Amino acid sequence: MKKLEKNDEKALKDSKENINKRDEQNNVNNILGNKKNRNKLFIFNSKFILRRSITYLVVIGALLISLCIKDTDYIIPSIIISLILVVFENFAFRRKEKLKAQEFLEYTSDFNIVTQNTIVDSPFPLIIAESDANILWKSKSFSKLFNDKRVLNRIENLIHTIKFEIDNSEEKINILRKISFEDKMYMVHGLYSRAKRKNYKKQQEYIITLFFIDITNEEEIKNKYEEEKVAIGIINIDNYDEIISRISAAEKPRILSEIEKNVYEWVTGNKGIFIKTSEDEYVVLFEKKEIDNIRTEKFSILEKTKNIQSDINILCTLSIAICADGDTLSKRYVECTKLMDVILGRGGDQAGLKINGEYKFFGGKTKEVEKLNKVKARVVSKQISDKAKISSNVIVMGHSNIDIDAIGSCIGMVKFLSAYNKNVFIASNADSAGLGEYREELRKDEFYKEILLTKQEARQKVNKDTLLVIVDVHREAFTEYPELVEEVKNIVVIDHHRKLVDFIDKAIIKYHEVYASSASELVTELIEYSEEKIDLTSFEAESLYGGMLVDTKNFTFKTGVRTFEAAAFLRKFGIDIVKVKKWFEANLESYMDIYEIIKHSEIYKNKIAIAKNSEESIDANLKCAKAADQMLNISNIDASITYGYDGKQIQICLRSIGNVNMQVIAEKLGGGGHLTLAGAQIKTDDLKEAEEKIKKAVDEYLEEIGE
Repeated sequence: MKKLEKNDEKALKDSKENINKRDEQNNVNNILGNKKNRNKLFIFNSKFILRRSITYLVVIGALLISLCIKDTDYIIPSIIISLILVVFENFAFRRKEKLKAQEFLEYTSDFNIVTQNTIVDSPFPLIIAESDANILWKSKSFSKLFNDKRVLNRIENLIHTIKFEIDNSEEKINILRKISFEDKMYMVHGLYSRAKRKNYKKQQEYIITLFFIDITNEEEIKNKYEEEKVAIGIINIDNYDEIISRISAAEKPRILSEIEKNVYEWVTGNKGIFIKTSEDEYVVLFEKKEIDNIRTEKFSILEKTKNIQSDINILCTLSIAICADGDTLSKRYVECTKLMDVILGRGGDQAGLKINGEYKFFGGKTKEVEKLNKVKARVVSKQISDKAKISSNVIVMGHSNIDIDAIGSCIGMVKFLSAYNKNVFIASNADSAGLGEYREELRKDEFYKEILLTKQEARQKVNKDTLLVIVDVHREAFTEYPELVEEVKNIVVIDHHRKLVDFIDKAIIKYHEVYASSASELVTELIEYSEEKIDLTSFEAESLYGGMLVDTKNFTFKTGVRTFEAAAFLRKFGIDIVKVKKWFEANLESYMDIYEIIKHSEIYKNKIAIAKNSEESIDANLKCAKAADQMLNISNIDASITYGYDGKQIQICLRSIGNVNMQVIAEKLGGGGHLTLAGAQIKTDDLKEAEEKIKKAVDEYLEEIGE
C-alpha cells in the first residue's frame, strides 16, 4: 500500500512538472505570440514611448529650427536621424519588456513548483476532495494520522455539511471547524472552488481542500484556564431578622454558630474559601472545576441547615448564588448579586448557578414565609406616589390573557394613582374569557370603560415623561402590550409570582413580594398606606377582593395574616361577597366540561394527575384551571396538571398541595408561578406534543429532586 502511495506521489510530481513546462510555454505564447496580446502590448508601449520621447522630440525640434535658420540643407538629415532614434528607442523598449515578461514567467513557474511541493510534502494533514466526499488526493501526514474508517466517515459527513452550507449561502463561506478525533482536537481550515470538468458544468459541484491543524495543546491550556477560573458565590441567611427577634438569647448563639459551621464545612469541602461580609451574608470563592461536584451533590447544605432545631421551631433557610460568567471578578460579583435577587424573588431556600450563560436552580421546596413588617409597603407607596406626581401621564398594565387579579390590581392602582395624577389609563381591552361575568360589570362603569386603551391608543399616549405601572407580571414577553415596556423609560413592577431570570430589569421601582397571595393584596396595602386618603367605590373594592378570592381559591391557598388584613380593609367599602363569588361561578355546561376533563385524567408517576381538554375552547384556560383545582381533591394526588387549546395556543394549569414545586415545572415549559399554583403556554395546537413536553418537564423535576 505504501509503495503504491509513493508511486502515486512520484507520478503526481512528474505530471505536475510536465504541466508546468507546458503552461510556461503556453503563457509565453499567449503573452508574446498572440496577436491580440501583441496589440495590447504595443498600445501600452506606444503610450510609454510617447512619454519618454517627448524630451528627444523637443530637443530635436529645437535643433531643426536652429538649423533651418542657419542652413536649409540640414533639415532632411535631421528628420532622418530623429526617426531612427525613435525607432531604436521603440525596439530597445520592446526587447526590455520581453525580457521582463520571460523573467516574470520563470519566477511564476518557480513559485508554482514550490507551491506544489509544499502541498505534496505538507507537514499538516491535507486532503483534496470533491463535494460528493470523493477524496481525490491526501497528504502523507493525513494518511498516517487518519487511517481509521470511522474518522474517514466523519470527514465525509463534514464535507457533505460544507457542501450544504455552500449551496445555501449567497456569499462565499469561511470554512473553519473544530473537530475531535480520539484524544486529539483539530482546527479544519478549508478552501473551495467550482469544479470545471465537463460532466459538472450543469451541477453545483466543488473541489474542496481541507487542512487539519492540531490544536490539542492550545485547547488543553484553554480548558485548564477555564477550570481554574474563580467562581464567586453569595450565601444569604433568609430569615436572619426573625432568628434575632424571636429566638431566645440563650438559643441565638447556638443557632447562628451551627449555620456558620454548616457554611464552613460545605465551602471547605468543595475546596473554596469564604468571607463573612455581614451578619447574614457570606461571599465565597471556588475554582470553576469544583462546580460540577457542587451540582452533583445538589447543594446538600440547604437541607442540612433546615434541620437545625430551635426552641420555637423556626425554620432556618439559606439562599445561595454562584456565578462563573464574566471577564473580571467585579463583573462576576455583579452577576452574582443579580442572581441572588432572582433567588430571593423566588422565595429563597434555594441555590442558583449561572455558568456559560445558563441558569440552574436547586431546592425551593419550602413555602414562602410571610413578612409581618409592613415598612416596605409604606416606603413603596411613597416612592410610587412621588413618581406619579412628576409624570405627564400614567399607564397601568397587567399580563396577557388578563385575569381578575391582574385587572383588579389595575383598577386599584388607577384609584391610588388618580390621587396624584389625573391622567391615568389602563392598557387592556379587558376581554379575556377568564374574567367571566366580571367583564359586563366592568363595562357598566363609565369611568373605567373610558380609560381602557387598545395597543394603538396606549402607544399614542406614551411620551418621555410617561410612567408605566406593571402589575401581576414581571416578564416583558407576558405583559398585555410588550411594546410599551420597550418604549417607556420609567417603569414600576408590582408582582407576587416567583421571580424568573428574564424579569424586567429596567424597572425603577420593583415591589416583588412572593409571600403575598396576589397582586391585589399588594395593591390594597399600597392604597392603605397612601399619604392621601383614598376612598374606594364598592366596585373597586370588589375588583381587588375578587383578585384575592380567585388566587387563594376562596382563601384556602397561600393565605397569611396580611392577606386577611387586606381583605378586612376592603370589607369597609361595602363589598357584596355573594356577587363577587357569582362572577366566577361555572354554569352547568361548564361543570360538565370540567368533569369530562377529570374523567379522562391519567395518574403519572403515582402522584401527579394529568388531564387534557380535548375540545378547542376559547375559555380553555378557565376550564383547565378549575379542573386542576378539583383534581387535588382526589386521594393520594400531590399535584395536578391540565392543558387545552384555546384557538391560539395551548394553556397549561399546574396545581399542588405543596409537596411538588409547580413553579419549577412551569418554568421548564416557559411559564412560572408559585410553589402550589403555576401556569404556562405552548405555541402549538398539537395536544400530543404538549403532553410529551409536560411529562418531560415532570421527569426532569423528579430527577432533580432525586425521585
